[in-house]
Amino acid sequence: MSEKQQKYRIEEALLHKKNLGKHTLTNVIVSKYSATTSGVGPFYHYTSPEGLMGILRNKHIFFTDCQFLNDYQERLEINNELDYFWTTNRRDYDKEFCNLLKCIKISEYEDVDFTYIEGEEDSVSCRYFVMSASNNKDSLNMWKYYAKNGSYNGYNVGLFVPALDDEWIDRETGVAVESGDVIYSSAEKQKKIFLEVEKIYEVWCKYKRNEKLDLKISRDFKAWISYASIFFKNECFASEEEFRFVAIAPRNKLNTLFYMDGQKNIKMYDFRIVNGVATPYLKMPFCCYNPEECWVIDGIGIAPTQHYEQIVNSIAQLTKSLDYKLHNFNVRKSEIPLRY
Repeated sequence: MSEKQQKYRIEEALLHKKNLGKHTLTNVIVSKYSATTSGVGPFYHYTSPEGLMGILRNKHIFFTDCQFLNDYQERLEINNELDYFWTTNRRDYDKEFCNLLKCIKISEYEDVDFTYIEGEEDSVSCRYFVMSASNNKDSLNMWKYYAKNGSYNGYNVGLFVPALDDEWIDRETGVAVESGDVIYSSAEKQKKIFLEVEKIYEVWCKYKRNEKLDLKISRDFKAWISYASIFFKNECFASEEEFRFVAIAPRNKLNTLFYMDGQKNIKMYDFRIVNGVATPYLKMPFCCYNPEECWVIDGIGIAPTQHYEQIVNSIAQLTKSLDYKLHNFNVRKSEIPLRY
């Protein structure tokens, strides 16, 4: 018997006789937002020349359905970590407790039981749409995605979290936008899982064999796993240093999602062809309080190139031709040396 089990067995006679109160059933035992950490930015969204032009012209950015990202195991990655956790740690917990939680996994890309706006009780079927950025403003590995004919042709756009994470998005469209650092290390993933299971176990031991609490615990843990799965990614992608923006959209509202741009209604849900596949995405607008400015853009980075001056002049001409100004706008030259 482990030291942890011994501790709870000693207290069990007293703890599991406690009356289960309404506060315990309504209180959040584990917060899904503890799965990751989030900063303010800027964070750097790498894109092609065509992608940059589209972002600046339209003042929105594409969030891709998580089922169609470069890692086809998106969201399902967490299942391997959960299997490893229970295999390694099951002896530290009561068997009934393990049986309650160990089978909770991610089985599909669509979340059928997610409360997408905090504080609301109703759960709906949701889909996740991802826009990837990086903590690294000058990453050779990221520039390589935009290499063509022996030269780099990429750009990155510096974004702040408030640009795409404002409350109006939640209430006006029903789309919740979350953000956070992607976790690659298996050791860090295991630590995250361990901390959440420990919180749940402590409560479970106090009210052992209570069906109402078991249901509450299972639901809370499932919500935590659902959220964490968006930010758990395979270690082979660690060089991307990804910071992720995630739009969580109710499935039954996808075809009716719009946002206002002046006098126009912009349909948010659409498809584009990527590598021969019709890929669903959401158009997410920048949050610009002054329509003549786009202060949420920190600047634009340019991949290693010998044509730096020409590219800077082209960007300057492009931004001048648009109907807004870039506040404190700057262009960053890559410091990575060119190789010939």
